[in-house]
Amino acid sequence: MANASDYLEAALLNHVFRNTAYSSPAAVYVGLFDGDPTDDGSGGAEVTTDIDATGRKAATFGAPSGGVITNSADVDFGDADGDADVSHFGIFDAASAGNLLAHGSITGGSQSISTGNAVKFAAGDLTITLA
Repeated sequence: MANASDYLEAALLNHVFRNTAYSSPAAVYVGLFDGDPTDDGSGGAEVTTDIDATGRKAATFGAPSGGVITNSADVDFGDADGDADVSHFGIFDAASAGNLLAHGSITGGSQSISTGNAVKFAAGDLTITLA
């Protein structure tokens, strides 16, 4: 389950109810966090150098069903370059910087990742629900 960010909530409300254009991003990217990024994006720190020096990874999503959408392919960060604790993810509209669109906690709580561990979300593991 993921939470929509303040940015995305405002963009969608303005688009639907105020006829203010919102263009969907060409791609979306997943980042890993050591705490909850929060709806306004001011929360936990994004973990990049310890997991993968290349940072966020592109994600693809299948068609929604019943208000739920999930990633349609693995989001693979490769093997960790260092040790880190990861508890949350964020979905962004850019590979770096950009706007937080949604965020959520990792099932099972904080995960300790050691150098060399594979880090990935298998297809269907990232779930976003509009309810």
